[in-house]
Amino acid sequence: MKKIVALIILVTLTLFKPVKVVASPETFLNLEEVNELSKSIVKIDYDMMDQSNGNLIQFRNELEHLFGKKKKYTDKNSAKKAQEKIADIYVTKKNSLDKYPYRTIIGMAYFEFFYAGQIDQNKKKIEKFKDKYPQIKKSQIKAIKNLYNLNEVRRKMRESIGFSLNDQPSEVIKSYIVLSKYLKNSKPKKIKLNSYEKKKTKLSQSFNKHLSIYEKNIMLKKQNRITDKVYKKDLEKNYKDIIKINKKIDNLNLKDNQINFEEERFKSLYKDITEIISTTDKRLKYKTSNYELALDSIYFVNEILKITKTKSIKSKYDQVWEKDFNIEKVLNNEEITYLTLLGQNTKRKKFIDNNKLQSSVLNLINNNYDIVNFISKTEKQFDTKIKAIKIDYKSFEEMKNWKKSDWANSWKGSIPLDLNDNKGNLIDFSDQDIEDLKAQLALNNFNNLFNNDEVNNIDIQNSIQDIQSTNISNLLNQDFSITLDNYSRILAEDAINRFGDQFDAQTIQEIRDNANFENLTAITNMEYGTNMTSSEYKSYWENAQYMDSTSTWGDVTRGVDLISNLSSFDAAAAAKELGADLQTVADSIAQAASVGISTDLEAAAQGLGYNSFSDAVNAYNTEHGTNYTEEEAKEALGQ
Repeated sequence: MKKIVALIILVTLTLFKPVKVVASPETFLNLEEVNELSKSIVKIDYDMMDQSNGNLIQFRNELEHLFGKKKKYTDKNSAKKAQEKIADIYVTKKNSLDKYPYRTIIGMAYFEFFYAGQIDQNKKKIEKFKDKYPQIKKSQIKAIKNLYNLNEVRRKMRESIGFSLNDQPSEVIKSYIVLSKYLKNSKPKKIKLNSYEKKKTKLSQSFNKHLSIYEKNIMLKKQNRITDKVYKKDLEKNYKDIIKINKKIDNLNLKDNQINFEEERFKSLYKDITEIISTTDKRLKYKTSNYELALDSIYFVNEILKITKTKSIKSKYDQVWEKDFNIEKVLNNEEITYLTLLGQNTKRKKFIDNNKLQSSVLNLINNNYDIVNFISKTEKQFDTKIKAIKIDYKSFEEMKNWKKSDWANSWKGSIPLDLNDNKGNLIDFSDQDIEDLKAQLALNNFNNLFNNDEVNNIDIQNSIQDIQSTNISNLLNQDFSITLDNYSRILAEDAINRFGDQFDAQTIQEIRDNANFENLTAITNMEYGTNMTSSEYKSYWENAQYMDSTSTWGDVTRGVDLISNLSSFDAAAAAKELGADLQTVADSIAQAASVGISTDLEAAAQGLGYNSFSDAVNAYNTEHGTNYTEEEAKEALGQ
């Protein structure tokens, strides 16, 4: 009987086991993706609406800013008004967007309401699609496709300021409004462009447009939303369009057929980029259908175009800010906070984008794209550094055999070396110190670069893991003359020395507190582009030499913690119980004094077992061969 029951349960579980439904050309989206269309939709909360006084609605200020003062706001009317605003901003007055960039941003706020209205209008079609799935008629797919395309626009708009479709629409809309209010304070200054510069701008925009269409076709095929027939037909057409635009760029000349440096590098850039796309196109048609690699090549190209844009394309307008501009006069405290958070979002997005660019470069190099020479040529021609690419990458086979010196030589990021210690003395970094720092930065940059979902290719992932498990792990276990953790402390001390007169004791203490292994990730990520975890350097922190002393930073920091939390006697007694020697106790007292924490030296000496501070000084002199007087010792300890 038990066997029969078990068999029934097994059969039932098998029959009703959830199966993940994938998208197909016949359905375009799967059920999960259809549900995603209605994610994070702005909706006015009627229950909180006070018809006589809008103060009860937290979102009312934003609604008034966008739609004017009303007694009552509805989703339907807001969506209709938003559609009119979008048409006015992006269609009727599209030529003024360069002149007034704040309009682009406020248009994004309106788009949130417009999209919500489209979801509401098509909710019956969405439900019918779900009910009939996967037996969907072409007429039913059309509405879903339109919503998908609109949602992609909404996603890209949000990502442009560091948000995603997971964020609350009210927060996104508030951020759009704050940013637009801020940007509205700049004054447009028209730049006179000649006919050649206007043609350059027009052709570059056309190139970007067709490249985007080419990319979208590949993405749709990768996601299995279109048939092979449609994909190949559009791939051919879109590629021909790109080639046509590049030929027009190549034929572009100044008056009287003059040739100058800017013209040559502009043409050279687009020629080289088109060659990369041509390599991608040939592989897609005749070799393999490696869609991830193809999309990596397009992502790389787009990033290069962004980086070189300011030196290859002239804008129609410059945005000029008044020298005495005071943000507090145009934004309230809450809005300034939103603007600050927006800046953090943008930095976070930039960090993610930089990682993605590096992973794309590595993927392309290991698939025989001539990216290394292209990067070198571009940096030279445009007199710039592609800062996101921190390592001079080679093939995986080469990198597997790299030594510490190879990793050091591969590091392209800068390292500030003109630094002062806590006494204001210039620190002398040896050649070995510099090589060790550069090697560690390169090693950790590579080691942590792929702890994300950017690399989907299994072969690439395996190669990375191979290098991580052999080359990198062995190198990181070596002894370094100076660790990044210790270096971060030097950076903190240098900042204190340079700007200390602007800081109070509490701020200085916070700077020093933050310059430890727990915050090493933030310091190196923001300054050097690495992405280390604190645990990776905990062992180094524990054993890192404190200044020129025999103490370690770990022991001294724990000593400072005791001094700040216990009486001087108890702190010294506890340190003695923990095995601290006189040098470590002295270093802890000096470090505590440097951040404004005083120590009762007589009480501390007694806690260590001495009759007086004078006896402790004598014991120290005997142990270390020094001849400190009592007063000199007090001065050395910062008391």
